[in-house]
Amino acid sequence: RRTACGCLVHTGGVSGQPGLQLSCALLQLGDRGTQLSGSRVPGCTAQGFRRTKALLRHGLAQLMSEKSVNEVTVKELVDLVDINRSTFYLHYTDIYNMLESVEDELFDEILHTIRTHPVSPFNKDSFPFIEDIFAILFDNREICAALLGPHGDIGFLHRIEEMLSQYSLAALREAFPERMDNLKYTYAYCVAGGVGLIKDWLSHGCEESPQHMAQLTFRLVTNTVSDFYPHS
Repeated sequence: RRTACGCLVHTGGVSGQPGLQLSCALLQLGDRGTQLSGSRVPGCTAQGFRRTKALLRHGLAQLMSEKSVNEVTVKELVDLVDINRSTFYLHYTDIYNMLESVEDELFDEILHTIRTHPVSPFNKDSFPFIEDIFAILFDNREICAALLGPHGDIGFLHRIEEMLSQYSLAALREAFPERMDNLKYTYAYCVAGGVGLIKDWLSHGCEESPQHMAQLTFRLVTNTVSDFYPHS
């Protein structure tokens, strides 16, 4: 089990449990040479908290691949990842609060990527943005697959789509005001196709690399908008 800061204090010798195997793997991500014991040691709290949140995120993704978040309980989550129930409540008030927190973290990461790249009509300069989006999806592939899967949260997807529309459609409207009657439908078509592509990629375990998927998406969108972007 774990201390409140998330440090592993006892394995019980049950190596066949998937949650325990993951616990051991994540502990190896910590600083080499850090000695873990049954009591807190200087510097372990922040590191332990990060590991515990990673465990909980993994467990939630696994459970949401099987059932709706409404059916997930704190007990089965903490049992799956082998932490104490009290440790869960150091991070979240309940499962819904955890889901909201996970979604907010992903949303902020995507928003940061959008703000990092200049918003402009789709052209060759748009590729780094697409590449970064696929990198985020790949780094968070387990929870993203769960959120966009059959038992996921459609509200999160709509939130992302609304954020993209806020930035992208504004740029299109400014650059091509006379073409918006058709461009808005072209944009909707590209977004729907992109979401479908991402869902399929995630559901198959990200068999292709993020770079490959970014290049494929870029080509598909470029071909779709070529009639509207004579200079792209």
